[in-house]
Amino acid sequence: AGITSNRDQAITWQPRTDLGSTSPPCLQRIVIRYLGGDSVDVHLTWRSRDLYTAWQVNIIAIIDMLNREVIRPNECRIVKIVDYSDSLHIHRSDIDGASEVRLVQISPQEQTTKR
Repeated sequence: AGITSNRDQAITWQPRTDLGSTSPPCLQRIVIRYLGGDSVDVHLTWRSRDLYTAWQVNIIAIIDMLNREVIRPNECRIVKIVDYSDSLHIHRSDIDGASEVRLVQISPQEQTTKR
């Protein structure tokens, strides 16, 4: 059992449907990279990505689906997520809301380890 190859990937592009489409899939490819033992990296490649309204919910949903359908059934664990976007953007209509987002100086993980 387990993932033992770097050939595990999924694509969302359907050439017959998407080649002439005005709205081809934003998520292009998911690659699960075997690192040895029970460890894998997940690589996500996006054609286009809305940073303000889609990024967080996309990551949560995709990782949840991968854990449920691929990672846990193969007795693996994700140790790193690589998220690559060709066009990462914030829509003009979201600029006011996005400008109110504040950076967290220390990640929640670092805060719990410093206590």
